[in-house]
Amino acid sequence: MNPTILARFAPILLLLSIACEGGKKSTFQLPPHLGKGLSPADSLRAVLNYLEGQEAYEAETLRFHYMYEYIRTLARRKPDTLPALVQALRSWAQKSQYPLGEGVATLGEAVVLRSQGQYDSALSRAQTALRIFQEKERSDYEGKAYRLIGLIHYAQGRYAEALESYQKALAIFERIGNQQGIADCYGNIGNIHVAQGQYTEALEAYQKALTIQERIGDQQGIAICYNNIGAIHYAQGRYAEALEAYQKALAIRECIGDQQGLASCYNNIGAIHYAQGRYAEALEAYQKALAIRERIDDQQGMAGSYNNIGHIHYDQGRYAEALEAYQKALAIRERIGDQQGIAGSYNSIGLIHADQGRYAEALEAFQKALAIYERIGDQKGIAGCHNNIGNIHAYQGRYAEALEAFQKALAIQERINDQWGIALSYDNTWNSLPSPRPLRHRPLLLPKSPPHRPIPRAPRPAG
Repeated sequence: MNPTILARFAPILLLLSIACEGGKKSTFQLPPHLGKGLSPADSLRAVLNYLEGQEAYEAETLRFHYMYEYIRTLARRKPDTLPALVQALRSWAQKSQYPLGEGVATLGEAVVLRSQGQYDSALSRAQTALRIFQEKERSDYEGKAYRLIGLIHYAQGRYAEALESYQKALAIFERIGNQQGIADCYGNIGNIHVAQGQYTEALEAYQKALTIQERIGDQQGIAICYNNIGAIHYAQGRYAEALEAYQKALAIRECIGDQQGLASCYNNIGAIHYAQGRYAEALEAYQKALAIRERIDDQQGMAGSYNNIGHIHYDQGRYAEALEAYQKALAIRERIGDQQGIAGSYNSIGLIHADQGRYAEALEAFQKALAIYERIGDQKGIAGCHNNIGNIHAYQGRYAEALEAFQKALAIQERINDQWGIALSYDNTWNSLPSPRPLRHRPLLLPKSPPHRPIPRAPRPAG
């Protein structure tokens, strides 16, 4: 098996030496080279294919574990494949005597719902799975359930609830000695600090995760940590340090053949070029990322690449090309049901209309984005839309409506402790007050990022 996969699923592989619910020694083993040299997803698929022909009880239990991990692995790259996979998992649970089958299938359903932006339903399923694992006294899966619950809260901008869930998962993983789980939790906690602009605390959390990943030899995890550390440097304008971290991640991913990771690295390197005004180099890097994502059929990644390419055209005033790129991203996101991405695309399209003075069309696009963010409960996205809508009102001299929108944004940003957003809302509020002085430029918001700037892939939550 791929050494990276072996490191990531070491706790599961312990099930090969003892029966899960008994204490009897087992002679069941996976072939040592199964999945070797393949991508993480293909390695897991190879294991599942092998287990399909096995009748031992241990093989049955492992089918549940590996199918759940397979679903998690594909959640971002191929979300359209998930419903059929979770349906298979549910079918196994109905036929199996495995005590955790129902819980694992329910947790898998939560992963799928989260990938579709159905956060309330995802949270309900994850909490149901958590109760099952608690009743069965299975701390390993209880930790996984808390981690997933944290990810759902994080996606909705409920950072306090996310942090509480991650800390519960961390405590469990520390108690049972699951080093991979501990590292993932530190990474997720770091993501919360990033979202709140607490970069010192975020860097500390990422470095804790990196130390563990290096100790257990998880190359993919090490690359993710370097990526996240690079994003911190990027956010603080330390581009040389960011580039160094991304190049370390790139070297590892080239070595282990992680194509999806390579695409992310090229995306992040492109963002550094972009931030420094080197548009030609940025476009080249984004196109490298896009080519890889097209080759491996990473639909969500392709949409992100088109979005970033659109940002380059936008900043250079090539609005027709920008709109074309944004619409390509939107089409993909609609096809795969990425609700958060769809809202982001409408935001980007609204920017183009706003810059060309088409305020009615811009307002319509921002309101579409707002409706989606409200439906899925994305607090940061809701605040960003209110800011954008407020800017449109201000551009048209409707200062009362602008002030109302900015205050709505500010209330949300203060509640979730979004420091950058708070500063922007105060600035917009000040500028929306009618006065003899000329109004300064009011930045419109790209989703989850500084104005008009494609950022490196957000520090990736470990789900």
